[in-house]
Amino acid sequence: MDTAVGEEVGYHIRFEDKSSESTVIKFFTDGMLVRQMMQDPLLENYSVVMVDDIHEATVYTDIILGLLKK
Repeated sequence: MDTAVGEEVGYHIRFEDKSSESTVIKFFTDGMLVRQMMQDPLLENYSVVMVDDIHEATVYTDIILGLLKK
């Protein structure tokens, strides 16, 4: 996309948040997504949630899928 990380495309991992107000695509680790869902259960700041690598099931992915279904 020819953009710097943290502008239109960013990510959030345990000790690092490379995103800004202009970020439109944000990648999370499963643990950080669970934390985000705890703060904002309806994920009102997001219009789409894509879950990848679900075949590598963890407790976090189970929680995410359960909350998304609800």
